[in-house]
Amino acid sequence: MGSEGSEPVRCCSGPRSLIGPPRRSLRSLCRRGHCHAVNRGHTVEVERISHVWISLPVMCAVAAALAGPPEALSTLVAPDAAGGEEGGRSVAAAGRWVVIGMPGANIDGVVNRGAAWVFRAESDDGGAWIPEQRLLAPDGAAEDDFGLSVAIDDPSVRGDAGEPVAIVGALHDDVAGRVDAGSASVFRRIDGTWVFEQTLLASGGLAGDEFGRSVAIRGDVAVVGAWDDGLFDRGAVYVFVRDASGVWQQAQKLTAPGAATGDHLGTSVALDAFGARLIAGAWGDDAGASNGGSASVWRRAKNGAFVFEQELVGSALDPGDELGRGVAIDGDLAVLGGWAFWGDGRGTARVFRRSGTLWSEEAALDAPDGSADDYFGFSVACRRGDALDGDGDLIACGAWADDVLGTTNQGSVWVFERTAAKSGGVWSPTAQLIAEDGGASDYFGFSLAFDCDRILVGVRFDDVEGVVNAGSARVWWIDDADGNGVADGCGSGGGLPGDLDGDGVVGPADLALLLSGWGGSGAGDLDGDGTVGPGDLTSLLAAWSDR
Repeated sequence: MGSEGSEPVRCCSGPRSLIGPPRRSLRSLCRRGHCHAVNRGHTVEVERISHVWISLPVMCAVAAALAGPPEALSTLVAPDAAGGEEGGRSVAAAGRWVVIGMPGANIDGVVNRGAAWVFRAESDDGGAWIPEQRLLAPDGAAEDDFGLSVAIDDPSVRGDAGEPVAIVGALHDDVAGRVDAGSASVFRRIDGTWVFEQTLLASGGLAGDEFGRSVAIRGDVAVVGAWDDGLFDRGAVYVFVRDASGVWQQAQKLTAPGAATGDHLGTSVALDAFGARLIAGAWGDDAGASNGGSASVWRRAKNGAFVFEQELVGSALDPGDELGRGVAIDGDLAVLGGWAFWGDGRGTARVFRRSGTLWSEEAALDAPDGSADDYFGFSVACRRGDALDGDGDLIACGAWADDVLGTTNQGSVWVFERTAAKSGGVWSPTAQLIAEDGGASDYFGFSLAFDCDRILVGVRFDDVEGVVNAGSARVWWIDDADGNGVADGCGSGGGLPGDLDGDGVVGPADLALLLSGWGGSGAGDLDGDGTVGPGDLTSLLAAWSDR
């Protein structure tokens, strides 16, 4: 491939090289002078990386010299990593914080009790990642699988006060004699230490519900999926709210209208950046095809309750696609991944866009190099770009069983980009992320997370320095995904509330945009009620800044 090639290319991480796209789009994935950092304990080894050109048959085009400061490509490994811990089975990111779930961790001889590790970036601009603290359930027991799901929130990203908070699911926790009823634990960072705050349990939970299969958290709202809850595994989603005294209380139990046997609602859950909307996947829903899968969206009303908004069902599904195995949401953008385990295993994803309170399918995504049993779409993540025209919208889809250059089940991640200037806003594959030092059955891409300018990739069975199946997570920095020469930030969908023009400041230009859409259902609908009105104006003025 020459420097003008338009074909998607691979971005690889490894101890010796970094490979990526010779283009401005996603350019900071592959910028000259990247550092590759492997974090173990508090020792961080940083290696400078140079770039060369390699022909496509050998590997792929390597990044040419690109403007801008160097950024870090890091491998995160628990400092006490041991065999079979599966670090990276779940991952989450927020601000300067990353949390990695390790459900296979044996703690003090207790098999599969599970754990999670929190890492902290040295600075907002990246740098080294410091493993800050291991999180454990205070009453953890054997086979709890604590860490199978994780989520984290940093209020400062939204301009709010407060310390970061994390939630960790343990779907196989036996509660009061109820086998596999499940639980979730909340931790809060206080004065530099992560402190256990509370265990969340489902009111009326039963054996086998597997509450904790999925988790999400934003501010004082936490969401927990129980995918085997209800009659014949219909599934449910539980909403908890932290009251003024700091106690988490169950506020709602959500089920999908028309729920049926084996839907498994709560397989995956996600909250948007401001907790205004909740999405939950139901991989066994037969709405579009037998086990074609779906997702349900709820919006948060002014009284704080979540109100059902719409079921998202993909078009042209094949039986067994299992859409909703992974879900993600950011502003008016949502993505559902289906790994097609009961089909051919090729996998797929569907993109939905919201206008007011109506969601419509925007695109179907498939791996350009997909083949049977890749399980593309098992994990998904999305990041909304500019609030007005969608510039810089990104979606990542993991294919953890992808055979990479002959290496069985090494895994990869495809990144898709949508810019209004490109083909009228069509989603296009931009890059394929792989681990250059990857091995067979690493399961790279088993979990994914976006946070503004980062992609976090879980590698469930990574062998680290001879430790078999210890697991890891890889971090890519993306500061200029749309290639316009300006750092993207998060747009109004994932950054500062009220920043409608995406310049990082809430000011007169944003007010003008909001007023121009008064009475409509456009980008100025900050509270998500479907109409730009007084409530949105109040929100914008509350976020007014001179930064």
